[in-house]
Amino acid sequence: MLLNPHAWVWWISESPKLSTKAFQAITQTTAPIGIHPVSCWEVAMLVTKGCIGFNRVVGEWITLALKRANVRLLSCSAE
Repeated sequence: MLLNPHAWVWWISESPKLSTKAFQAITQTTAPIGIHPVSCWEVAMLVTKGCIGFNRVVGEWITLALKRANVRLLSCSAE
């Protein structure tokens, strides 16, 4: 399962913006939950622009969010 940046942030923060169906799909999957490296950059840009905020610096938030069980930072290549 690959999460886009908004779904990732909403899931980690348990936001009501994430639908119940999507929340259940994420939490009940046994497959790895993929996060694309560009999603990390997009989250950082959303914080920089003031669109979202966390109770810690964005780098720390990303590090902790990537340590969640079953979450995998995907690799990125030119191919």
